[in-house]
Amino acid sequence: MSSYFLVRRLIETLILPPTVFMLGMLAALMLRSWFPRLGTVLFGVCWLLLYLAHTPLVGNALLYSLQRYPPIDLQVARQADAIVVLTAGIVYDDQRQQWQLGGNSWRRMRYAEALHARTGLPLLLSGGRPRGFEDDSEAGVMQRVMQQRGTSAKWVETKARNTAESARYTAAILLPPGLQRIVLVTHTHHIPRSVERFERAGLNVLPAPVDIMAKPHIDLLAFLPNAKGLEATSAALHEYLGQLWYRWFS
Repeated sequence: MSSYFLVRRLIETLILPPTVFMLGMLAALMLRSWFPRLGTVLFGVCWLLLYLAHTPLVGNALLYSLQRYPPIDLQVARQADAIVVLTAGIVYDDQRQQWQLGGNSWRRMRYAEALHARTGLPLLLSGGRPRGFEDDSEAGVMQRVMQQRGTSAKWVETKARNTAESARYTAAILLPPGLQRIVLVTHTHHIPRSVERFERAGLNVLPAPVDIMAKPHIDLLAFLPNAKGLEATSAALHEYLGQLWYRWFS
């Protein structure tokens, strides 16, 4: 496993829920020995935030706030030079003894295939080995699955470990032959950060969001904490923190 992946995952674990709030609660318990009232208040705040982070109410609202682009118009898409697909993880299949696409990568691939079929635009797949121990790159696995389904990408970018590197390496492939306008396929909550990175790399981006959300419905179930609520909260906060990271350190 690469040191890059380990450091990145450690930082994400420490600053995203539930760990950040659990650490806050631990600190509050220690603080109560010297400052009982402050420690009690801090513990209560961290407990409340931990609860909220697990609710669909908060998780879906945060994800929905990142949904800033409508479905792509096919007439507009046909004016592009290429379709760029960002991978979203692979998993090892013990039965087949090979790497397969994760669920989010599957959804992006299927949408890209549909756009390719309706526009005729060439495909570029971008995704490397972010964890460092995979036998194949994420883009390589997606290309294999696409070929099994009767489609093939024209370009396969296999070095990128994150969104910024995908933008940089994709631009290095497309800009020299004069291909500047792209349809960018990724999940709707990932679109804002991706568009910013790809445009900074010199590409003209037409966003093609995957899994567009309906406006979150508020009912009793929205207040009940569950794993999906936490997953949505963490995914949204990951995007917001990623935007801040690029803004501060790029």
